[in-house]
Amino acid sequence: MSPHEGSNEAAWAELQALDSRLALRVLGSLLEQGVTAIPIHDSFVVEERHADLTVEVMKQEFTAMFTGTSVTVNME
Repeated sequence: MSPHEGSNEAAWAELQALDSRLALRVLGSLLEQGVTAIPIHDSFVVEERHADLTVEVMKQEFTAMFTGTSVTVNME
């Protein structure tokens, strides 16, 4: 989907808003657990010792927002 194709602007804006809400939920959950994270686009930079927790939080928050779905997280 491209935001530059006329009829996609509203959908693009909604997708960006959902992405932002998801990122804020992940950051908030990590912060509650004492983990500092730096968001970069759709990724989070954390200390290596928090990598597994971050993956789990990302999956949990995605599933909470989009009930009945699952997501795969890449760690690279």
